[in-house]
Amino acid sequence: MVRASRITYVGELGWELYVPTEFMQGVYDELVGAGERYGLVHAGYHALNSLRIEKLPALGARHPDEDTPLEAGLGFAVKFDKPGGFIGRESAAAAKTSGGPSAWCSFKLKSPEPLLYPQ
Repeated sequence: MVRASRITYVGELGWELYVPTEFMQGVYDELVGAGERYGLVHAGYHALNSLRIEKLPALGARHPDEDTPLEAGLGFAVKFDKPGGFIGRESAAAAKTSGGPSAWCSFKLKSPEPLLYPQ
């Protein structure tokens, strides 16, 4: 039995498959075989984060606690006119007015070489 859960963590509709260990090799082989005609490639966790970074910024998962929602590109999710306000409203409003100390952005490297992460 395979449990398939619809997820959108990468910013596009996707699936997570939960497979009992004893069936994993067979399910893996079927997926890889079926994916060949679509150009399926193996990708790791860092690729997953890279693919979702443009569509779905995740405050807390990728940004330190010191970053404001505006710096993280989540200003669209801050409702400044929320009835009763919210904790940190004054600070967020000041950052919106001043533009904040920094902003996150994405860029593309010219080199096709993979990035190496220190262990």
